[in-house]
Amino acid sequence: MQVLAPQRVAPAEGRRWLPWPSTTWGRDAVGAAALLVLALVVDLADGTTDPAALAVTVMGCALLAGRRVAPVPVLAAELVVVGVAFAVAGIGDVLPTFAVALYTAVERAPSPVGAALTGVLGTAGLGLVVLGATAGEADVLTRELGTLTIGVLAVGLGLTVGGFRRSVAVAQLHAERDHAAAVRQRVAEERVRIARDLHDVVGHEVAVITVQAGLASHLMESQPARAAEALDRVQEAGAHVLEELPALLRVLRQSDDSPDTAPSAGLDQLEVLVAHARGAGIVVTVERGDDLPDLGATADATAYRVVQEALTNAAKHGDGSAQVRLGSTGGTVVLEVANGIGSGATQGSGLGLVGMRERVEAADGTLETGARDGRFVVRAVLPGRAGSRDRGTRPADEHP
Repeated sequence: MQVLAPQRVAPAEGRRWLPWPSTTWGRDAVGAAALLVLALVVDLADGTTDPAALAVTVMGCALLAGRRVAPVPVLAAELVVVGVAFAVAGIGDVLPTFAVALYTAVERAPSPVGAALTGVLGTAGLGLVVLGATAGEADVLTRELGTLTIGVLAVGLGLTVGGFRRSVAVAQLHAERDHAAAVRQRVAEERVRIARDLHDVVGHEVAVITVQAGLASHLMESQPARAAEALDRVQEAGAHVLEELPALLRVLRQSDDSPDTAPSAGLDQLEVLVAHARGAGIVVTVERGDDLPDLGATADATAYRVVQEALTNAAKHGDGSAQVRLGSTGGTVVLEVANGIGSGATQGSGLGLVGMRERVEAADGTLETGARDGRFVVRAVLPGRAGSRDRGTRPADEHP
């Protein structure tokens, strides 16, 4: 019997009692209509039946439909309506609509200076209109103070809300820029890491291919059997590169948030790496101490890459021999690779040493490189896991 999983039912769309406008103008028109109904109810309750007074009220409310689309023109028009209300109808009921327009113009100003200038000019214009319309009346001072109070309150509220809105916009812009910078930094770091991996993997194998191809060319006529062995090693090195490159390409294809689940080689693959170097013609000896601290995943992969790069440099610039030593001191693993300096050694690009140092420092370790007593020495100290020991170590072994 097939069991059907419960399915979520999406909520029905369009079940609102009244459609809500999706545009700024539409929403402001709804607000203006609601304010108009309230103003008319108040006027009629006060006994106002003068058609001119009601027309001025309708005009003042209707203008607010465009208050956020064109705040400054609406403010200017509301100032005219106030003048008409006092001069023609002899009323001041449109002051609330002017206050809304003044608040909107101040709040929507693009800068604090523009907001302050708009507030000052709007309040001053209102004061002049009211003063001119009520000049000579006994209560002119009271009306003027009331008008200025309305203007100051509207401007203060507009400055507060507008300042908050601009602060939020600036913070959002900075956050977007910081995020973009972080993404660029992450991409740059990932490119460096991929370049370092390519150098470690491909550089090592190319060094083997170069040495063995040169050996095969030299022995092709005099010792064809050894030349064939060298060519076999060239083929093995090329096959190893082809095995490693897909893992790096997967890193390039994966998304930024996808974890890199490809296993990294560690010191458990040290014998394979040394055998590969010996197959390339390098005489490698390995000394591995007992009771080595266990390394974390990052430090373990770093140790492997340090040995790989050091053996690559030995193949390129050395005299054909290298010594690998693993020891411990104070809870850390001490890794040292030394090789003789060849008589015809050339100066490398130094990118391998830079990559080694970055890897070791990323694992909270230290790296020392340089010539010592006619040999080039790479010495890395990597921290072990607290209280752990490498239970898989064996006594030091040495191979010719």
